[in-house]
Amino acid sequence: GNDGQVLTSTGAGSPPAFEDAGGGGAMEFISKTTVSTAVASVTVTGMTNYPRYKVFVSNLSPAAQSTLYMYLTVANGTIIEGDYGVLLKKKTGVTDTNSADFIPLTVVTYAGYYHTMEFTIDESADGTYINIYGEISDRANTGGTAPLNAHTLKANLVSSSDDIGFAGISFAANTGNIDKGTIVVYGIKDS
Repeated sequence: GNDGQVLTSTGAGSPPAFEDAGGGGAMEFISKTTVSTAVASVTVTGMTNYPRYKVFVSNLSPAAQSTLYMYLTVANGTIIEGDYGVLLKKKTGVTDTNSADFIPLTVVTYAGYYHTMEFTIDESADGTYINIYGEISDRANTGGTAPLNAHTLKANLVSSSDDIGFAGISFAANTGNIDKGTIVVYGIKDS
């Protein structure tokens, strides 16, 4: 056989044959973005072909003490205007899920703090509704003994009639740059 092929059965009494491997499960790799030098913002686009996306962010770190923002963007990377674009986090110590218990995801952070996030983005077929849920945690870069702070992410973005235009995500700090981190995105199929 050739690279990428697998041995399969061709039926009872027949010798097996090498064939191209079938597709993987429900998740399809979309992109991996790695920040290795300081940048003002990190934007990932190309999130237009699936009803659902899984996003993994590891070791995202600002260069200076700042507030870290996370936004939704349209295809060219422009931030979606108004309240639609801002992701939310759960208020500290709150157990309810009323909208008043959530605030914009503006994490006050310090140079050397690493942020890890895992969240899912669901979009309606007509693009008028987006649901985002997951978690963010941060830890000082002082080894495994540093305290870990965790927050719940939640956002429900609704447009009464228009496609919101969601196609990507963007991260930025209000002061200075983001100097490291990795963002990996997978598309999730319905079937």
